[in-house]
Amino acid sequence: MSKNGAGAEPVEGEGRGSLLLNGRLYRRVRRARAVERLLFRAIATLCSVLAVMVLMVAGARLSLRRLESSFQGRIYPRVFVLGVAVGGLQPEEAARALAGPAAAAQPATVTLSDGSTTWSYPGADLGVRYDVDGAVAAAMLVGRGPGSWTAHLADWLRRQDVGPVWRVDPAVARPILATLASRTAVAPREASLRLEGGKVTALPGAAGRSLDVEATLARLADAVRYHTGDVQVDMAFRSLPPRVADARPAVAQAERMLQERLTLTAYDAVEDRSFSWTIDSSGIAGWLRVVPGEKGQGVAVQADRAAVRATLTALAARLGGGRGLRLEEATDQVVTALHSGGGTVPLYLAHPPHIHTVEAGETLDDIALAYGLPPTLVAQANPGVDPGALQPGQVLTIPSVDVLLPYMPVPGKRIVISLSEQRLRAYENGQLRWEWPCSTGGAATPTLPGTFQVLRKVENAYASPWRIWMPHFLSLCPPGSGCDQGIH
Repeated sequence: MSKNGAGAEPVEGEGRGSLLLNGRLYRRVRRARAVERLLFRAIATLCSVLAVMVLMVAGARLSLRRLESSFQGRIYPRVFVLGVAVGGLQPEEAARALAGPAAAAQPATVTLSDGSTTWSYPGADLGVRYDVDGAVAAAMLVGRGPGSWTAHLADWLRRQDVGPVWRVDPAVARPILATLASRTAVAPREASLRLEGGKVTALPGAAGRSLDVEATLARLADAVRYHTGDVQVDMAFRSLPPRVADARPAVAQAERMLQERLTLTAYDAVEDRSFSWTIDSSGIAGWLRVVPGEKGQGVAVQADRAAVRATLTALAARLGGGRGLRLEEATDQVVTALHSGGGTVPLYLAHPPHIHTVEAGETLDDIALAYGLPPTLVAQANPGVDPGALQPGQVLTIPSVDVLLPYMPVPGKRIVISLSEQRLRAYENGQLRWEWPCSTGGAATPTLPGTFQVLRKVENAYASPWRIWMPHFLSLCPPGSGCDQGIH
């Protein structure tokens, strides 16, 4: 072998390595080609499966659409209401099919609560009825509501039971709620004043409440709509704020009014008897109420007419003999006096009417004179009675002597005429001021006994039966009484 490399021979082992390298490459290529073939086959298979699935989905959707179209206006199959299969029925047909089961359906117990007390009623008593139309509408929505087509398809393939649907008949529920309204009503408490140990204390007001019947009806309807068991409903109330919540600004005015003193007097002109009552600060305090001020600004103190009237009613009950007071008139007088600084308040003392049972031998004149009334007034009070033909046992109405005393009597001034002595005596404050003889009429025109009041003063009156003039005539009888008595 030459040293310059010409015609050089292969080195031992070189050809072998080349062959080994080529074999490995060949195997790698073969494996890569095998993987490609497998991947291609997998992709082809997957595409085939996907194509089949797409065709199946399209077919399912097409079938669903055809089914939906075939059930247009009808309930989808496998739908039940109250255990009744209503699938395939139109709403009207389903309503007819449910009429019987719905009538037999019994609603649960309903409990109404006001927060502290509860009242339980059978649902039927509150007008809870099965709502056939509502149930049919719910059945129609099965498979038609929002959701995917697969969910709708699932609805087609399984049984669907529509839950109970209830409604409330307001005409049945409203009277019960009206009864509860009266039981649960709480009047607002006005701010008030109280006298404690001679000191005026302000008590705060508080809101009341009234049942909101319509809002409670709405709550009841919502609560029972889809309920399957007993139901509790919290009733709805409206808050009733007091007109005056804070009485503290009125304390000063109340203290001034409590310093006033009221003396109430009444005079019985028939019995010549006087009555007197003093109302102290505790009595006045019971009358005072705090009210909104003028134009709604601030607060003020007023005497409550009902409280004043209650006091006067109690005082009148002590008079005895059926006597009383003209309560409306007396209430006005007392309230006015209290707001004007107090003082003495004369009140009219009223006398009662009577019922008289006729006894044997009695005449209308006898009966009238016994009660101190002109016979004409008694006859007028008994229009269906013949005055000349009274029978024992007949019942007559005797008017009050107040018809002869229409004005407030003046205590301390009294004229007494004695028929037997034919004398007139005038008294003032219990003392005799004047006395003189007087004529008391003749047999044909007698002077009627009784208690009268000077009603009119006539400077010069003419008496036609006797054709005489009567100077300074004092008329004692009201017009229409059949009595022409007077002092002259």
